[in-house]
Order: sequence, then C-alpha cells, then structure tokens
Amino acid sequence: MRRPSATAIKRIGSHYENQRGEHHGERTASRELPGKPAAAEAAKHAASNEHGRKRPVDKPGQGILNAVVSPNAVTATRLVPTAFIIGMRMEVTSSGTIRKPPPIPKSPRRLPFQGRKSYSCRPFLLGAGPMFAMTAPLPGSTWDLFASAALGIVVGIEAMLISTSLYRVEDLFHKLPLHWMWWPAIGAIAVGLGGLVDARVLGAGCASIDALLNGSLALKMVVSLLVIKALVWLIALGSGTSGGVLAPLLILGGAAGFLQGQFLPGNPSFWAMIGLAGIMSGAMRAPLTGALFAVELTRHFEAIPCTIATAAGAYAVSLLFMRRSILTEKIARRGRHVLQEYTVDPLDLLQAGQIMTHAAETLPACMTTAQAVTFFAEEARHRSYPVVDADNRLVGIVSRSDALRWQTTAGTKDVSLGETISDADLPVAFPETPVGRVADLIIETGIGRIPIVDQSSRMVVGLLSRQDLLKVRSESRMAEIGRSRFA
Repeated sequence: MRRPSATAIKRIGSHYENQRGEHHGERTASRELPGKPAAAEAAKHAASNEHGRKRPVDKPGQGILNAVVSPNAVTATRLVPTAFIIGMRMEVTSSGTIRKPPPIPKSPRRLPFQGRKSYSCRPFLLGAGPMFAMTAPLPGSTWDLFASAALGIVVGIEAMLISTSLYRVEDLFHKLPLHWMWWPAIGAIAVGLGGLVDARVLGAGCASIDALLNGSLALKMVVSLLVIKALVWLIALGSGTSGGVLAPLLILGGAAGFLQGQFLPGNPSFWAMIGLAGIMSGAMRAPLTGALFAVELTRHFEAIPCTIATAAGAYAVSLLFMRRSILTEKIARRGRHVLQEYTVDPLDLLQAGQIMTHAAETLPACMTTAQAVTFFAEEARHRSYPVVDADNRLVGIVSRSDALRWQTTAGTKDVSLGETISDADLPVAFPETPVGRVADLIIETGIGRIPIVDQSSRMVVGLLSRQDLLKVRSESRMAEIGRSRFA
C-alpha cells in the first residue's frame, strides 16, 4: 500500500479541523462547512435543544457513563474513547448527546496535534471502520448481565484448563528422550496436521476472529476451530516454539462464547464478542483490559456492562482455581516469583511490640565477667543477652564474642558487667517502632537481638530477633503463594 503524501495528510487534517471548528456557539467564516452557513447551523442546534440552550452536564463523567450504558446512544458512544484519549475535552450531556470540543491547539508540540495526524492517516493504513466489524445488536433482555456473568464463569473455567494444559504439555516435552532442539520440529508436525484438518487454525487468526464476530461460520466449523486450534496451539507453544498468546486466546474465547450463544438470547456473534473479554480476564488476569479491549475492537461500546460482568466472572474463577496467570506461570517456573496483589512491605505494617518476644532472658548487671564467661560456655542458648540493673532497666548488651575476649584478657574476671559495658552505645527500639526500622537497626549494628524498652522508664519489655522478622516474612509469603482456598 502506498504511503499518503505530506500534501494529502495536510489536506485531510485541514478538513478534520474545519469540521470541529465550532467552540461554544462561535464559528469563524473560514471554518464554515460548504453548504451549511452559520445561521443554518445555529437554527439546527437551537431546534435540537430545548429553547435553543444546551443541557448542562449533571456531574463530571456522568454524561459519558450514560452515553456508554444507554443502548440508544450508539452514535454518541462511538466517540467516547476519543474523549478519554484527548483528556475528556469532549462534553457529553446526561441525555447522551455530545457537545463539540474546543478547537485543538495547532502547536506541533501538543499531543492532540499528533493524535489528529494519526487519526488522519489511519483510514489509509487500517481503514476507517473497527478492527473487527460486527453487526449483531445487544440482545436487550433484562437478563443480559446475569447471562454475561454466567458466560464469564464458563470461559474462566476454559482459561484455567488452557493454562493448565499448556504447562502440562511443556512438562511432557521435558520428559522426551530427545534433545530440546528437536521439540519445535515435533510442534511443527502437530501444526501441519492440524492445518490439514482445518486450515483456519494456521496463521495469526484475525480472519477467524472476524468470522466469529460476523457470524459467517457454521456451528460445526466453530466446534472444529475450538478443538483443533486449542490442540495445535498448546502443542506448538509447549514445544518451545515462539508464538503468540493474545490472538489464539481470543479465538478460543470467541468460539466458546459463540457456542454458548446458541442457548442464550440474542445473536451468537454478540456472545462471541463477550467471550473475548472473558478469556482475556481469566487467562491473563486483566479484567478491565479484557472488558474494554473487546468493545474497542468492535466499537460496540453499548456492550460495556456485559463485558464487565463477563470479565468479573472469569476473573473470579481465575483467582479461585489458578495460582498464577498464563503469562506469569512461565516466569514462576524459572524461579522468579511475581506478586499477585498490590502490597507493601509487611515489615512496615507492624510494630515491634506486636511481634517481639515478651519473656526476654536477661543477665544482671552485678554478674562478674568470669561468671558471664562460664554462663556462655555452659548455659547460654542465644548469642547475646541484655544486661539489666535491679529495676530491670537496660544497662547494655553482652554477647558471646565479649565472653571470648574476657576469657583471654587478664584482670577483668572480677569486674561486674555493669562496670564493663555501661559506656557502650545501646541499639534499642520501642514497642511503637516500625518493624522495618528494627530490621534496619539489626543490619547496621550487626546485633541479632534488639532489646525493646519502654520509652519512659527504659525498662526491658521484650526482645526482637532475626527469627521474629523471618516469621513475618514467611507468613506474608505463604499468604501470597498458598492460595489454600482452592488452588
């Protein structure tokens, strides 16, 4: 296809700019459309609005929502994505009618300028219509949302089976008594055999998606496409061959939706589109992306409530029965765990008083260094102990390394611990100190057990050790990867 010349792009952009010249009732003479004077335009707008005045928008974004949900505002809803892209410059009234936005700035440094040029070039490159044309209308039944949610559950189960089967096939290839360089050849044989049975399973699959959405496939062909495409794709991808994930998933989800559409009200092609949203939500754990992606491909924005319901159902099944998505499972198998939730460091959520050891073992300040050496040699269970006075106030910390030094140093055996370590710098924390700060203190000082003291009396109320920190980390990780409900 020949690329459009700079002159053609400029002419199309100028025509697009002239069509959007009106700004709150003002129209310059240079921007009037041919055959539509300003007076005629004003009369038309006055007739279409009550008493010649435009209806105000009730709330920010409410008009957009009404335009999306209302099945009668098809023309309006087709323009909604553009409103989102240019920063909500387009005004939509509560009745679903759209007001024209103010003129786009002409500065080439502005994003709308680039968007205008892209919009002008798109008809020459991809055509002016949607990616996949679909004429099936919304069923219009009161049970559409419930049917969509039920379809989402079924497609979610399909996504779970596909993801599980893919990595089972990959495990089978690892068990073959062949070098891994031969695995793609085996996958190629499976693809060739599948292509002999049904040629539609070959290639990226855009033609198959289009056929599902426009209803040009017979029921037997859809069943064949679903089964053979699934087998060919699973074997090819499991063999290590580089291949796509998005388009095959859309084919499988669309085929499943089309088949279930035989038992649901409305056109099966509509339910094939709903299946696209469900398979993306279930397999990729991307519910919002799936819900919007399906309607963007077909420009059936009035179906957003149904795609959201389907995406929610598939996402629920994915969370309950799948440990990871089809994309993150591969990463996890390589030893790279991917968090499934948006979380913060668990150490920053707790305070020292919540996880410390309350019955702390201490040594008296009146104990001599000779007695301390004997204690560490015969009775000690930890590497370090806090030293307290008669009122249980913290005096210092004595460790096993201190005992070894005193054992080889002459003249220190009859000195008390209070006199020996009273001048040492004490790393302490309070019950209100965040656990993350205590962890930093352990790293900075090299002391594995930090005394927790009362902030006012300086009395020892507990100890926080490395083991306590690791327990918090372990519990947080088990909550993340355990999924003990179903998976």
